[in-house]
Formats: sequence, C-alpha cells, structure tokens
Amino acid sequence: MVPCGKGRLLHHIIWLLICGLGVDGRKGFIKNGRLQPLVPGQAQGRNILKDDTFLPNAESFVGHVTSDPGQEFGLCTLNESRWHLETNAVCKDKLTCVPILTPVHTPGRQQDLERRGVCVKFQEPVSYVFDSNGSMPIPVAYFPLTDGNTASWPIKSFEAVNASTAVFSDDEIFGRVLHCKEGAVVLPSVSYGRTGQFAINMWVRPMGPRDDIAYQYIYSHTKLGGQPGGLSDSQIHIYLARSGLPAHGVLRTMVKDGNDVGASNFLDSDGVVSNNGLRAALEENPNLFDNKWHMVTVTSNGASEKGFSLYIDGKIAGKMAEEEPNQEAEGGDPVNLSGEIFLCSRTDQSPQRLFNGKLAHLALFDERLSPPDVMRLYATFFSTKAMLQHGSPEGKHFTKDGHPCYFPAILRGGWVDECSLVDDFLQCPFAPGSWQKCDQRNVSNAIEGQRGEARKRDLAVNRYTSDGETCHFPAFYGGRWSSDCLEINGKSRCQVEGSTVWKECSEYEPSAGEEEASLQSPTRMTIRGEPCEFPFLHDGKKMTDCTIIAGHWSCKVDSGEIVPCRVERDPGTDSTTKSSELPISRVTVDGEKCSFPFWFDATSIGDCANMDGVPTCATNEGVLKECAPLRLAISGKPCAFPFERDGINHTECLEIEGESQCMIADGKMEACAPVELQIPPAFSFSVNGDATLLAGRVTVHNNVCSFPFWYGGVLHSTCVPRFEGDADSFCHTGQGNLEQCKPVRRTVDGKDCSFPSIFNGDVLLDCVEQSGDEWCTAADGDFQICAPANQRVPQELLVP
Repeated sequence: MVPCGKGRLLHHIIWLLICGLGVDGRKGFIKNGRLQPLVPGQAQGRNILKDDTFLPNAESFVGHVTSDPGQEFGLCTLNESRWHLETNAVCKDKLTCVPILTPVHTPGRQQDLERRGVCVKFQEPVSYVFDSNGSMPIPVAYFPLTDGNTASWPIKSFEAVNASTAVFSDDEIFGRVLHCKEGAVVLPSVSYGRTGQFAINMWVRPMGPRDDIAYQYIYSHTKLGGQPGGLSDSQIHIYLARSGLPAHGVLRTMVKDGNDVGASNFLDSDGVVSNNGLRAALEENPNLFDNKWHMVTVTSNGASEKGFSLYIDGKIAGKMAEEEPNQEAEGGDPVNLSGEIFLCSRTDQSPQRLFNGKLAHLALFDERLSPPDVMRLYATFFSTKAMLQHGSPEGKHFTKDGHPCYFPAILRGGWVDECSLVDDFLQCPFAPGSWQKCDQRNVSNAIEGQRGEARKRDLAVNRYTSDGETCHFPAFYGGRWSSDCLEINGKSRCQVEGSTVWKECSEYEPSAGEEEASLQSPTRMTIRGEPCEFPFLHDGKKMTDCTIIAGHWSCKVDSGEIVPCRVERDPGTDSTTKSSELPISRVTVDGEKCSFPFWFDATSIGDCANMDGVPTCATNEGVLKECAPLRLAISGKPCAFPFERDGINHTECLEIEGESQCMIADGKMEACAPVELQIPPAFSFSVNGDATLLAGRVTVHNNVCSFPFWYGGVLHSTCVPRFEGDADSFCHTGQGNLEQCKPVRRTVDGKDCSFPSIFNGDVLLDCVEQSGDEWCTAADGDFQICAPANQRVPQELLVP
C-alpha cells in the first residue's frame, strides 16, 4: 500500500485525489465534487441488519463487519462490483456476496438505497435467479422450495405459515423439491405490485391431469380477506385446466388490480385472452404436461402500460394489452396483495382446486421483468452446464474419463444428441447437471471410414481461426468428419490444431504466395526469447510485424502460440494515442480489484503504473496498492481478474477438469499459460512500456465510474447501454451501483475529456469555464478547449 503523505506522491495529481482534500488520508470516493470518506461496513442508507433477527443461520455468514458485534452483520460487496451494493466488506473464502432487497421495501428507492449484500454459501440451483452476469432485478423474496425448506433465501425473512401438508420428493434436476399433492403450502404476505409493477417467476413440473379436479391452482394470492375469482379486486392466480375441459393443455393466468372489480379477464399460455372455447393443439404452443420442468413468468407490461404478459420457458406465450378490442386490460395499476400466498391450492383451499406436480425456485419481484430479463433467467439456467431433463446412456459416446454420455440432453434451451460445444470443447452430459469433454477416439469403424475419406480430400485452401491459429482437419463434429469450417451455434468454427478447442474461423482466403515469408519482415523476439514467425494471420490479415493482440504487441511463434513481443520502442510512435484493444482488468497482490482510470504523472492511467519500479494501481477505496503479476491465457490474451464463475469470485486461474483456466475479457474461459511464462514486470505496466491511457467518466449523480466492469458476460472499459438500442449508457461505480453516465465530452481536437480531474485545486466533473471557453483535461494530460456539448466532433478528429 502506498500511504498518503509519502513525499514522492506530492508531485502527482493522484496525491491530490487521495490525500489532498482534507480527509486525513482516509479512504473515500468522489461524490458531488467532494471526496467522501468510507467507513468499513458502513451502508449508504438505513441499517437493515441491526441484529440477527433475520439471520437464524448466522454461521453461514461472514461475521460482523464493524467492531460493534451484531451491527450490520454479514454485509458485503463483490470485488468486481457485479452487484448493485453500497457496502465495502469482502466475503471470506467459499462464501459469495448475494444481493438482497431490504425486508421493509420502499418503492422508488431500491436502486439507490435498498440493495444490499450478504455473504452466504452459494449453491448452483439458485444461480439463475441471482444472475452474476449482469444487473438483473433482485427479487423482494425468493423461495428455493428445495431440501425440505419453505423459507426464503438467502435470509429467512419469510417462512411458511402453514406447511403441514408439504411433501418433498427427489427430483433429478433440482434435488428434493416441493411436491404438491393433497394440500396447500401457505407463505406469509410479501409486498409487491404496489406501484402496479411486479413479476412472478417459478419453475413448475405438472405430473399430469387429475380427472377429479377441475382446475389445478399452482399459485394464488389475494388481498387480506379477499375472495378468489368472482368480482373481487386485487388477486393473482396461476392454474391449469383438467382434461375434458375446453381449455385443457394451457396454463391460465388471472391478474386483477386494486381497481379491477366485476368479471375477470384471463390470459392463457397459447396467447388466447378470456376464451373458454375448444383449443387447437398447435405445435408451437408449450406443452405443460410433458413431465418436464417449465419456467413460468407473469409480469406487468411496463410503467405506463395496462395489462400483463405470460412467458413459458423464457419466451412470450401471451400478452394482455389495452389495445385488444372488446376487452379491458387488467393489470398495470397498483394492487393490494396483503393476504397470504397459497401454493398448490387456491386461497380458499377448495379440494377441487389442488395442484398435482412439483414447484421450485419461486421469485417475487416488485418491478417488471423485461423480455431480455426473462430470457436471461431461462438462458442462465440452460447455460453451458445444462441440466438433464431426461436421457439415458446410449453406448456410443463416452467422456474422456470413460463415463457413458446421456442423450438426448438439453443444451442452451435446445435438444442435442451428439457431443456438442461447451466452453469451446466437445462435451456431453454423463449425469444430471454434469458435462465433461468427450473422448473423440471412441468412434465406430464406419466413422473411421468417413475420416479416411475426409483425409483424402485435396483442400483448396488452408483455414485459420480469427486469432490466426491453424485449423485442424479433418475434425469430427455432429456425427461426421469435416475438412472445412462448420456452422455451429450461428458461427463458422473449426478445431484448433493440436488442441480440442473449437474457435471461430477467419474469412481470410489465402493467396498462392502465402507461404513465402516477406523479405520486409523484421527479426523480432518474444519476451520468452523465442523468434517470431512472420508472416502470420490475425483477424484474417497477414501480419509481418508484431501487432496489438489482447492489449499487447504480440506475434506467433513456431509452436503456433501467440506470445507478447519483447519491448522495442518505436521512436516515431506517438505514445499518447496508444490504447488496448481489449479492456484491461487487474488485481492487487491482496486480491482486490484495481479501479481504472486513476491519475498519475498528470495522465489518466488505464493499467498498473510504474511507481518506483513497483506496478501499482488504485483500488475502489482510493488506496494505491501493488499489482499482482499479469497472467496470460494460452492464446496470449490476458486473464481478466477478478471474474465470477459458478457464483464464486476468482482472482487466480481456476482448476476445471484438470486444466488451469481463466476468463478473458470477452467472457470466454481459456487455458492459462504456464506460470513460468508470466509477463515480466517491465512489460506488465502498460502496452510497450508506454502509459495505457483511459479517459475517466462520471455518472449523472456525480459518482465516478470504476473501469473495467462486467456486464452481460463481457468486460467493459467504457459506459454501455443496458439493452441494445438504449440511448443512455451506464457504468458501475466504485460502490457497486449501476448508474447512468453523463454524456461524453470531447475537446476540439477530438480527445475524450477525463473526469474527475484537478484544476486549480478543485475537482472537475465537467468542462470548466476559463477565459470565455470551456476547458478540460484529456487522458494524456493536455488541457484543451472543450467542443460544445451538443456539437459532434468530426470523425476524422477522434483519437483511436
């Protein structure tokens, strides 16, 4: 750690930001133009965990954060600011910081004040609800309904009022789950929908129709003392119709607001609204009685829209909207759901309204789930580690450890019956939820014959990946051998030579003289002392010198690896315009996330800086610390530490099926290069030894953006829109909040202004007026005139 007051820092702007604003060297953050001190464990809002009232299983938590036992017990935030939290404690090993909303929920304030985190033992089945890949809404209550437990998680804020008839049975997907048979499970009232916005998300597995029951009620909630159905207001029901009824085979939903009285409208999973007529069994309609799990989502349409929407398995199944002719859309206005929640039965517990099936993972939201939100919930469940819904060992395919593969299986929401690409490797499932690399040597004689024929083909061209690696042909995929790139998951891919990894193919068509080395190619060496092999292919282009790959000047060596080149400074290069192609993410030797940019030697730095021979960065708390050595993936791309996988935050390479792997900036897992091939400290400071520049950004609340940050599974070093097409962009702040960014300001020369910066001892969060013009400091330290805020800078002036 570099302490405040150390003489050398008096010469740097960073000293002013951290030590020179009158806070006695305490950790802090810029807010409203001032450096605000941070106290460990102090929340930016009311204390929601004053004692252990909501923590009956306190041994699962990290312990008290403050020095006063029992105060703010277990509050936390992740190093990489994945969650929208505002405290700064870090969870112990094997515990994960999970976001929650306060039990006393205040609509309209949750974004700024209501989100908190608690350290818990994170289990995989809940990972799809608390999505770690982005800024998913947080439920006000989440009930796993597994392992014989009817309480909410991660804090037991809500426990079943009546679970006397609850039965839990084994399930190959979710373990032991709630099995609805002969009675209701009654949950306490949970407050949601008070502003009209709400969402209910759960997994349902109907076990078949019962002829003695007219309608099977899965979920039923009314106001206190309210009557289900009929003319009462304020109620939500989700149910199925028995065989013999015209509506059999569809899932029906009813939503009535606080002002909806009279006859009820309802929405069915085939998209039909308020119609009890006979249904056509269309192939595209979801089949709820196939003895499989289905994700059911009911949500309001939007802040200014009447009605509601129904989703099955992440896809829109029906929508009730105001524009529908001859009907009044119900839903969208405030609703008073003050009564208890009934699962497996209607609220009146009629024996003719019992559900026969299984329930799991009930999540209640006090806000709308957008279509991308719903799809992300479903896609996260059916992620690369897809769980089996059914299947059996078919005897033809085996894993590398000799386990028989189970087919058919579900992968990314679709059925597969062959070894398929998972994390760039051909894998198959051998047990529920468990996938492993396939043993490609286990093929029949017929397939070997196909391979022989493929080997005989005279390939017209060689093929390469977009990284310039050589494709291996013939390669086996989808039950056949191929001698060219294949269309897989929407992209042209090939198997990398000397590896089992599949990567995207380059569109490059090599010329007849491709094999001839260019006489103009210089003699270059890598940092490992190996000679570079020129020319080589990268992004479909022939490279005759080292080129920037993953933020470092690199080349290909004889083994085919991409390795950083030895630093050879080009005197003619303008170092102020150097920037990396991929975001750079670093951690300190203590495992803390580096927060970029920070000011050093009058420049805004986007990587660790050389401070007296020590690679150094600033943390989210504004403290300067030594950087951990940079690690590379085998492709030459830097590992993006910290990264999250399976609900756990990692700051080192992770052992996966016997291979050391890390996540790179595009969200993919790659094998780590051997430790002995780590980048020497002189190279790890920045690209080519020059400063890696990054302009700072601030939010509309005058908080500082902390780069890089993970969003949508990808690392970002600039503000990004939350959804495609959004006009506004967002970033994570040092306190973990996702906030809207101010529009970028640029100089008249096209450089991005870097905020915050220092001018005459003041912290600037926007261009400052001086001598009749607005001025700002660019990342390279130049103090220049700002272009007008509403004036577009000519494209040719923009600095790359």
